[in-house]
Amino acid sequence: MTKQHILTVKKLSKSFGKAKVLDNIKLSLGLGDIYAIIGPNGAGKTTLFNLVTGVIEKDQGIVTYFKNVNGGGVRGRVVSGGVVRGRGVSGGGVNGRVVNGRVVNGRVVSGRVVERVEKVDITNKRAYEIARLGIGRTFQGNRVFSNMTVMENVMFARQLVEIENPVSIIKSTHKKLLNTFKNKSGPLADEKEVKNLEDFLRKEAEYWLDFVGLKELADNKAEELSYGQQKLLSIARLLMADSRLLLFDEPTAGVNPKYSSRIAEIFKKIVEQGDKTILFIEHDMKFIKKLHCKCLYLEDGKCPWPFFELEVIMKNPDIRRKFMGM
Repeated sequence: MTKQHILTVKKLSKSFGKAKVLDNIKLSLGLGDIYAIIGPNGAGKTTLFNLVTGVIEKDQGIVTYFKNVNGGGVRGRVVSGGVVRGRGVSGGGVNGRVVNGRVVNGRVVSGRVVERVEKVDITNKRAYEIARLGIGRTFQGNRVFSNMTVMENVMFARQLVEIENPVSIIKSTHKKLLNTFKNKSGPLADEKEVKNLEDFLRKEAEYWLDFVGLKELADNKAEELSYGQQKLLSIARLLMADSRLLLFDEPTAGVNPKYSSRIAEIFKKIVEQGDKTILFIEHDMKFIKKLHCKCLYLEDGKCPWPFFELEVIMKNPDIRRKFMGM
């Protein structure tokens, strides 16, 4: 079966003055996979992220995102007889996945459903529009709300993405979210515990903080966390925002091996769900090897080696000399 795409990039280019930073880049990302971008400093890696996410304007090229038509879907595993740890889709499918069953009110019954996806041209969309479609990113430095608690940082991520008019929170949004969780199993499903929007946000934030290993620090101020813990907080915020394509700019930069290993395990858990894709920029080859992912090698704004295994790329003597100094 052909792998479902989540993002395609064609003929993407960007110059700053006379400097050609990216030149005719082409790539395609599959749903539920992990990809790494590697290359020397100044190769255009972060610029590629900025173009895809609408932070800066493109000189040319087309960026297409494959949006989940029904939105939402199931955050978690689908098992025989029901949905665990997730949001079922009333009468719909399962967030871009094919399952042996029809999902009705969050329960799997006989039949077979493939949820439709919609191709969205995001080439000229603004950054906030792209984020709301389901593309989230982190930056090289930790950008947390220092004076807010860890819990508040994560809860706020969902509100930033979904809510344009704060007045609408009470009037409509909380009712929709509450209905979503009726008759579901899992940590977010107890209707008695979820009575309003704030309860919903808190319960989901607790889930993602537990997912990344920060649940015990939920009431701490973000500024009290170590640098590595703030990296984990950034991951939790992306997950809370319900991003399907997650872009990480040097996720292990400045962290010790303990947190590097934890981040690798979190990445694996994220894609195990099947409805999310990770694309990350990294210089730590040991970290990449832990994930056994394909790599895109950028050099001088060009992509001579698109998505090969790291071991294959590193066998090239020119790359080893330029990139690794070997």
